Amino acid sequence: MCEAMASDVFELDDDEVMHVLDETPEESQRSHVHAAVQACPVLALSLQG
Repeated sequence: MCEAMASDVFELDDDEVMHVLDETPEESQRSHVHAAVQACPVLALSLQG
């Protein structure tokens, strides 16, 4: 669910393991990344920096 909000930055594999595809997203993507982090139901995502 949350990865769909920033699918070019996060990916959930078949085993439901979250992968970061882009550790330094463009400024234009950051609002989507922030929304995905806030919406993550299992707190699998966080922001640093």
